[in-house]
Amino acid sequence: MDSENPNYVHGHLEQIEKREVISSHAREKSGGPKIVTRGYVGAPGRQLHYRRSGQGNALVLLSGTPRSSTYYLPLMEHLDDCDVVAIDTPGFGLSDPLKGSWGLHDLAVHIAECLHSLGLQKYSVLGVHAGNKIGTALCCAFPDRIQKFLFAGMTHSIILEKDLRNRSMRESYGDPEATNDPDNPVPSDERLPARWTHVQKNLNALWGSYDPTRPDSIAARSAVRHKVLDEVAGFEIYDDMYAALFSFDLESALRKLQVPTAIIEMISSEEDHLPRQGSLIEAAVPNARSMPIRGDYELLNTRVSEFAGVVKEALKAKI
Repeated sequence: MDSENPNYVHGHLEQIEKREVISSHAREKSGGPKIVTRGYVGAPGRQLHYRRSGQGNALVLLSGTPRSSTYYLPLMEHLDDCDVVAIDTPGFGLSDPLKGSWGLHDLAVHIAECLHSLGLQKYSVLGVHAGNKIGTALCCAFPDRIQKFLFAGMTHSIILEKDLRNRSMRESYGDPEATNDPDNPVPSDERLPARWTHVQKNLNALWGSYDPTRPDSIAARSAVRHKVLDEVAGFEIYDDMYAALFSFDLESALRKLQVPTAIIEMISSEEDHLPRQGSLIEAAVPNARSMPIRGDYELLNTRVSEFAGVVKEALKAKI
């Protein structure tokens, strides 16, 4: 059966998204959402998949783990005056993984090379959760290319102190099997059964969250479908990504930033036990400004127009 083929998930994802592009194109002709084009860039075996829409100054979107560029589809509808490029992090969505051992700096270099191949010489960067750390590495490695950095995420994702951030990142999942233990890591191959068990839990929760009777059931179905496919497509490289995130010295990297930075802290009542980080980062990072917003990682689905307003304000602000 095709479902037993290891390439089936990615092939199925490709087919679904082609239909969405055609559908989006048809809707735009009738006054609906804008066209979002898709493509690949990079050498064979190292290809980066991306989505692109709009015109204007370039804005690169980096998502959290295990999400792909589909996470940003609702936001892209609201960014009319930007040349928006949302990428699938290497190893997730439809992007090829990097070979051998790698860290966030390696991801940043690969992404920068691919963006250069797309003709992007100068651009701003929005990174959420894992994307904020990849974005930090990108800004540190290529400060001359970055116009502005939008460093975004829930409090647990942006904590300056490394050990507290790593513990909080693990605890945020509510499942000890969700990620490898940063203090006692297990080889990725040995972790696959535990990872798959966690993915199954997530899939069950996602399907259970979908209610076809809701007025927005079509949009909800699309969001659930994208989450499900992202979970399955990225489960084998998930631990490698978290090993890179856990080992990254975020505080030192942020203190070295040479680009204007907006800190978009997503403040949720679920994290009231954690110290707010926006003002701390603002004080630690040169040319930074805290721009908090109430909500969580799902803001881009639940209150996307509000989040888009913060993004637009950050891009225009003098920092």
